[in-house]
Amino acid sequence: MVKHLRKRQRGGLLTADATMDTYNQLIRSLMQTPSSLVYRYPVAWRCYYAVRGLVFEREWLVVNDMDGYVQAQGVESMGTIEEILP
Repeated sequence: MVKHLRKRQRGGLLTADATMDTYNQLIRSLMQTPSSLVYRYPVAWRCYYAVRGLVFEREWLVVNDMDGYVQAQGVESMGTIEEILP
């Protein structure tokens, strides 16, 4: 995860003094925003999920990709967090 933090810092998405806690809070905020969009894309027998939305007026995309990079072919919108969760 530190690799992702450093990449976001170099790209100017996070400040140089941002910590993993800051980064994780941003991700949690995105995941808890009712208007964030949720996507599902199947690859072979597995499904990967992504959440996209605004945090501090910047668009973020968080992908659940525990196995490494996957091709995003066949991405299917599932709706917003608000629509999916009761």
